[in-house]
Amino acid sequence: MNNSTANKYNTAESKVLDSINVMSTKASEIRDKCNTFRSLLDEGSYKIDAILNVVDKLKTKEQTILEAGGDQAAIQQITEEQIDSFLEMLKTPTFQNLIKQMLHKWAT
Repeated sequence: MNNSTANKYNTAESKVLDSINVMSTKASEIRDKCNTFRSLLDEGSYKIDAILNVVDKLKTKEQTILEAGGDQAAIQQITEEQIDSFLEMLKTPTFQNLIKQMLHKWAT
């Protein structure tokens, strides 16, 4: 193999290695973003589960009141209290930070 052929071979090999390094870096960046998003989804799932538990408890209370021949006004009062509690939970810095992070990651 002459010197010119060896240089072309080394240049081609170098380009392939550079491309592999770039792809490896991009794959690592994607993995990191996926891990961050997974963490956000896990935290979001936890919050959603908490919300669903509140809703389930509300339904159970309503059913208990109705089965006991309770007043519709009592159900309305419980519903309003639960809605207020839910809205207060949405105001918490933790929940707002979670939503902010999710929207930021989604937008980028």
